[in-house]
Amino acid sequence: MILASAALAYQIFAHARTYWGEQVYPPRINYSVRISVHDKAGRRVENFRSAFDARNGHIWVDAVSDYERAHPAQGRGVSFCFVASGSMTIPSPFMTNNLPPMQPPCGPPLHPAPNQDFIGVPVLAPNYSFSLGDAKLGKVRGALDSAQIVRQIRAEFHDQLQRRPPTPVQVHGSQLHVITTVVAYARRYIITLAGEDMIGTHRCYHLVLRPIHINGRYRLRDLWIDTTTYATIRARIALNFVTGPGTHIPWTIDFADIHGARYISSERADAPYRYAGRVYDRVTIRFVNVHTRKKRMPIRLPFATYLTLREPD
Repeated sequence: MILASAALAYQIFAHARTYWGEQVYPPRINYSVRISVHDKAGRRVENFRSAFDARNGHIWVDAVSDYERAHPAQGRGVSFCFVASGSMTIPSPFMTNNLPPMQPPCGPPLHPAPNQDFIGVPVLAPNYSFSLGDAKLGKVRGALDSAQIVRQIRAEFHDQLQRRPPTPVQVHGSQLHVITTVVAYARRYIITLAGEDMIGTHRCYHLVLRPIHINGRYRLRDLWIDTTTYATIRARIALNFVTGPGTHIPWTIDFADIHGARYISSERADAPYRYAGRVYDRVTIRFVNVHTRKKRMPIRLPFATYLTLREPD
């Protein structure tokens, strides 16, 4: 019974990964990243307009949020470079929110303004799978898979595909035909099935994951997988982002279907979030107004900020 339960846990995890691998996304999407924080001063919300190109993984973000536009401050802090002037070298300050497009600062600002960028500028894509999918980007709607590409090339050059008989393999003196090839992935977690839970209207398998190697790359700790579709409904991770305070606290991630594809709906910090001299008792990141972008991607101009929120590759 114990062995059967362990095998079932890995089977559920494999089905969840397969589900992620089958997701199909538009080539480009528009969305907003909504960050809400709460501390002793109350609740505040800011939105960052964003766009994502699923063909190459490029993310565009307007680094100035709506809150920042409504509450302007005196820059994002001051960066210093040393530039030559005649025979002497003098420090030259740059206000980082007024930099020319092709002249980024020499170093990060000394400190952010207190009412700008609550937890940093989010350069985040809503279809990130936290390593559950075989590829970070998933499939792009309209893209050809490898088999379709081969067929297209053969058709173009009038090359008739000849089906070959299965290759015989010697096994204990007998010949067996190879029907298919199965690739086994190295295990990254020890996975156990903790039972079944209700998450909203979804009955879910609750998987508990313990990483075999503790190096920050394998962040999953709990997964809630729909018992019918094997869609990931919720995940709990040990840390979030590449740098910043989010790397020191656990997070809960909720997912939802939007226009027939799986996206992150929210990321919630499960511990107090300390940033720029403030302590937030609640931090939530939401992806809202996700929809297909028909226009070309905006030009990505460099920007300077005290902290950029990015997910690892």
